[in-house]
Amino acid sequence: MSVILLSQEGHCFEISKAVADRIGVVRDCVYGAASLFTGPLVAEYQAVAENDMMGIPLHKVSSVVLAKVLIWCKHYEEAVPLDCADCNQEFPDWDMAYIGNSVKEILLILQAADYLDIPGLMYGFRLTKVSPDN
Repeated sequence: MSVILLSQEGHCFEISKAVADRIGVVRDCVYGAASLFTGPLVAEYQAVAENDMMGIPLHKVSSVVLAKVLIWCKHYEEAVPLDCADCNQEFPDWDMAYIGNSVKEILLILQAADYLDIPGLMYGFRLTKVSPDN
């Protein structure tokens, strides 16, 4: 199954089920809709969800920011990202280099991570040191 995400500008991003599962809002859109159906419609909806592409508009996320968030999600497609519950974890070097230290970029990604419900990405910002000059 593939999921199509539509950015604020209308650009399409095709992602795998594993990547979609990292994004709370997308996961809820894909799997939460099944709870709206009852009886014989449940099996029919699940078959459509398993086999068809689904498009989900994300009106609050620009294409540039969505692309960056999706790269992070793909990086953690198989791995486990940081968990907010374990405050003693070190922030991985890859994440630190990927997030960077531009205040504007960090704020845009943080807003997207909050809107899209990606706790592991949001947690990373708590450990990021930002230069006020950027």
